[in-house]
Amino acid sequence: MTDASDESSDREPRPHPAGVPKSPEDAQALLFMRLGSAISQAQIAEGQAASIYRLIHHREPPRRATLGAKVRQIKEVLPDDLATEYQSLVDARNYLAHEVLFDCGGWSGIPEMDPPSKYAKLYAAIDGARLTIQRVSDLLNQHLVDAGYPVLIFKIGSDGVTVLTPQHEEPGAPPA
Repeated sequence: MTDASDESSDREPRPHPAGVPKSPEDAQALLFMRLGSAISQAQIAEGQAASIYRLIHHREPPRRATLGAKVRQIKEVLPDDLATEYQSLVDARNYLAHEVLFDCGGWSGIPEMDPPSKYAKLYAAIDGARLTIQRVSDLLNQHLVDAGYPVLIFKIGSDGVTVLTPQHEEPGAPPA
């Protein structure tokens, strides 16, 4: 299968993008799986924000507070660089929830109408947002441990379960 946007041109058709299933239905199913996984990661980050809010403010966040509202209050006690990173997590979550399917030239929702190149762009956009959410979540976890908050944070990875430990000797000290 070639990119549908090339079928009417005199140019050689573009090859099928790597990582995009040949079947339009499978390409759409993979889109939904990637988007669902990324939004799940965003929901975990939302739970993390509620926990950090409780840890920092010693009270529950407002009942209907959005991720952005919680983060705005949490950012007040974070180092500037981490506060900026935390905002990028909110932006990535909002992109996934409100914009990604309309980005990359729009998405029709009808498998046969969208060319493989559009799915490749959507996959990349979703994966980029998911990686931002994961990266910032990891930075926040490490900050909580390094700053001496009373937390025990486990990380599950290919090497099993590990406990995060401070990356430097004393809270607030620069990394070695």
